[in-house]
Amino acid sequence: MDNLTQTINGRIEKIAASERITKTQLGFVSRELLEHYTAHNDGTLVTKLLAVLTPVNKKVAIEFFGHFLPIDAEGKAVGSDKMKEKKRGYVAAFLGDENNNIWTWADDNIDVEYKAKAFGENITKAVNAALKGHKNDHGETPPLNMEQIITALLASKLEPAALLAMLGRRAGDVVEEPVKLAA
Repeated sequence: MDNLTQTINGRIEKIAASERITKTQLGFVSRELLEHYTAHNDGTLVTKLLAVLTPVNKKVAIEFFGHFLPIDAEGKAVGSDKMKEKKRGYVAAFLGDENNNIWTWADDNIDVEYKAKAFGENITKAVNAALKGHKNDHGETPPLNMEQIITALLASKLEPAALLAMLGRRAGDVVEEPVKLAA
């Protein structure tokens, strides 16, 4: 095994160890923060935790603490007394099982949905943006003409014969004047 492979394997092991530590500690602190809030009506430590989490863990934590605690983004109490009592009941029931933590709650309450990429929509947006060009305070990107756009499409694995066949089928749909490719 060469040095680079050893270095990469070492880094992967460190990342795996840190992930285990993070998951374990977040499990403990999720319970402790619920207990702390119940005792002190203070959500500032929740806000402090959210500030140090990775984006994925932060999303889970926001859902978790939002379910159990009547606090806003700054950790301040919000909501009616009735809602606060309802959430206090959620906390008591949850903490009644010593195995419960943010991860057991997430398993039951958070669904990770795959969102399909909208390739067709993204290509259409990209072509329209290329036709317009772009200008902002940092500079300007001039628009592309039709020939440049089609050249860019053909630079991909798009087969020219497939493009011509599609254009032939779509010719009946086009009622505008033909577009000039080059000036």
